[in-house]
Amino acid sequence: MHQEVSCQQPIDTYFNARFQSILFSTTLFLSAGLLFIIQPMVAKRLLPFYGGTPAVWTICMLFFQVCVLLGYGYTWILSRLTQKYFIWFIHGGILLLAATQLPLQWHPSTLTQLAPERVILNDLVTQLGLLIIVLASTSPLLQYLWSRTDVASARDPYPMFVASNAGCLLALLAYPFFVERYWGLADQLYYWTMAYLGYLALIGMVFVLSYCGGEREKLTHIFEWISWRRRFQWFVYSLVPCSLMLGVTFYITAEVVSTPLFWILPLIVYLLSFILTFVNYPLLSKKQLLQVLPYFIVLQVGLLCTGSVSVPVWLIVGLHLLTFGFFACMFHTVLYQLRPEVSGLTSFYWYFALGGVAAGILNGLLAPHYFTGAYEYPLMLMLAIGMLLNMLMSSKMKRTLRIVMVLTCLALMSFCYLVNLGLKDATILSQQRNFYGVKQVVDQRGTHALLSHHTVHGFEIPGLPREVIQHSAYYGPAWSVVRQLKQEYTSLNATIIGLGTGMMACQFRRTDHLTFVDVDSQVFSLASNPHYFTFIRDCGLPQGVHWIIEDGRSYMSKAPNQVLDLLVIDAFSGDAIPTHLLTQEAFSLFQKKLTNRGTILVNISNRYLNLLPVLVACGRGQEDIVLFKRDQGDTTLGQFKSTWVLLTRNDVLASKMMKKGWRFATNANTPAITWTDDYSNLLPLLT
Repeated sequence: MHQEVSCQQPIDTYFNARFQSILFSTTLFLSAGLLFIIQPMVAKRLLPFYGGTPAVWTICMLFFQVCVLLGYGYTWILSRLTQKYFIWFIHGGILLLAATQLPLQWHPSTLTQLAPERVILNDLVTQLGLLIIVLASTSPLLQYLWSRTDVASARDPYPMFVASNAGCLLALLAYPFFVERYWGLADQLYYWTMAYLGYLALIGMVFVLSYCGGEREKLTHIFEWISWRRRFQWFVYSLVPCSLMLGVTFYITAEVVSTPLFWILPLIVYLLSFILTFVNYPLLSKKQLLQVLPYFIVLQVGLLCTGSVSVPVWLIVGLHLLTFGFFACMFHTVLYQLRPEVSGLTSFYWYFALGGVAAGILNGLLAPHYFTGAYEYPLMLMLAIGMLLNMLMSSKMKRTLRIVMVLTCLALMSFCYLVNLGLKDATILSQQRNFYGVKQVVDQRGTHALLSHHTVHGFEIPGLPREVIQHSAYYGPAWSVVRQLKQEYTSLNATIIGLGTGMMACQFRRTDHLTFVDVDSQVFSLASNPHYFTFIRDCGLPQGVHWIIEDGRSYMSKAPNQVLDLLVIDAFSGDAIPTHLLTQEAFSLFQKKLTNRGTILVNISNRYLNLLPVLVACGRGQEDIVLFKRDQGDTTLGQFKSTWVLLTRNDVLASKMMKKGWRFATNANTPAITWTDDYSNLLPLLT
C-alpha cells in the first residue's frame, strides 16, 4: 500500500546519513569558496585607485574579518532560538535581503578628502556587506544544525570546519592560477553571482533537510557556563596568528609587488594550519610540535636580527612563511584543544572572529597611523614567541621562574633586533608611514637616499655637479631622451607621474613647463625639505611648476588634451609600478593628452617582473613606435641598473634614440601581453 511522504516523519527514513554529510559539507565548501575568492577580486579592483599600496589588501581583510564577526554573532543569536521555524524564517529573510545586492557589480569610489581607509570601507559595506555576512554565517550555522541531527558523527561538528577551510584554500589557489588568468574582472563577478545562486539552492536543500528531520518543533539546549578566562584564551590564540599573517603579507607585498598572487600566500599558509590542526587526529600532535619549537624560535630570532642583509629576498620570504606556518599550527592546535562542547560552538567562533577583527584593526588601522615603521610584525612575533616559550616550559616549573625565563628571552630578542638596526651603516634621518607605506630618508656616509620598502627612490650626494645629477640613479636612459627633446623644443610641456626625490627636475630648463604628480603627500614633504634633498630648490625649476597630490591616472583624466610634449611614468609602490598605469585604457587616455609628436617614457625597472611585453601591447594598441633600453648603469657615476620604454609617433626622435642604444621592442622577440582595467596577470611576467 502506497504511503505518502510527510515532513512529520524523520527525514532519515528517506535520506541516509551519508547524503546529509555530503550536503552539509558541500554547502560549507561552496560558501567558504565564495567568501574567499571574492576577496582578491574586490582588492584587485580597488588597488589601482590607491597607488598600488599593499595597505589596500589589509583594509579589505579587516572588512571581511568584521563581516565574519557579525556573521558569527548573528549565528550565536539564531542558536539561542528553540524553534527551527524561527531560525529558518529569519535566515530566509536575511538571504532574500542580501540577494538584493545581486548581480554583483563592483564600482569603487574615487579618492576624496576622506581618509582612504574610510572610502574603501564605505564602498565595501554598501556594495558587499550583506552578501559577505550571509556567507560568513554559513559555517557556524551549519555546524550547529549538523550537531542537532541524529547522525552519530554530528556529536563533534568541529572537524566540519575542515571542509570550510578546504573551500577557502581551493578558491585562493584557483584565483591567480586559473580565474585571474582566463577571466577579466567583469566575467569573474558574473560567474561569482551564478555560483552564489547555486549556494542559495544548496542552502534551501539544507533548510528542507533540517526542517523536516529530527525534532521539527523544538531544539533542546543545554548551555554550560564558559569562564571569561577561557573566552580570553580563544580571543588571544586567534588574534596572534591572524596578526602575524597580516604582518607577513605586508612584508612580502612591500618587498615584491602588491598583487593577488602574493597576497594569498600567507593566507594559504594560514588556512592550511586550520586544515592540519582542526581534526581529531592531526598530522602532528602538540607534543611533537613542542619538540621542534626551539628550532623555529631560533630561526625566527635569526630572521629578526639579520633582516635581509646579504640574503636573497625569495629565501627570506620563504623562511618567514615557514616560521609563520609553524607558529600558526601551534596556536591553532591549542585553540582546537580549548574548544567547548557543542552548546558553546557559536560562542567559540564568535570570540575566534573577534580576535581576527582585533588583528585587522591593529595591523590595518592603528599601525599605519601610530607606527613610523612596520613594527607591528616584529612586536607580534615577540609576543608569539614569548607565549610559545611559556608553553614549552614544563608545567611543573614554578610560575615565577617561567615568567623570568620568558622575559629574559624576549629581552635578548629585543636587544638583538635593536643592535641589528644600530649596526647598519646608514643613519635614519626621517621615517614616516601612512596608508601608502613606509618612507625613510637615510644618511649613508654623507649621501642622502629616499627608501620606500627597502627600494631606493632617489639620492643626493653633496657637491655633485648638475651635469652628473641629470643621469644619476635610474635616470640615465631618460636623460638622453629629454636632452634630444630639448633640442627640438624651446619650451617643453612635461608631466612626471611619481616624484621620488625630485631628481628628474634637474633635467629640465627654466623655460620648460613641468608638473609633478604623486599620490603620497609624505613624499612631497620629504622631497621638498632642503635638509634632505635640494633638487627642487636648486635645479632651476620654472616659476610655473605645478605640484599635484593625486593619483597619476586620476589627474591625467582631468588634464587638457593635446598639450603634453612628454609624459614620464616613474610611479612606484615599493619596487613595482601600479598596474592601472599600464593598461590599454590608461595609455589610450595618455595618448589623448599628448601632442602629435608627444612622447611617453616609462620606467619599468623591476627585480622580479619583466613588464616589457605589457608596454609592447600598449604601444601597438596606440600605433606607437616602441623602443626600450636596458641600461647596466655605472656605480662610479651613481647610476643604477634600469630599464626604460619609449613610446612615440615622432619618427625623428625614434631614429636618433636608436643611435644612442635604444632598440625596437619588436626586434627583441618580445611578445605582447595585453593588460586592461578588467584583466591583468603577473604569472607570465615573473623572472
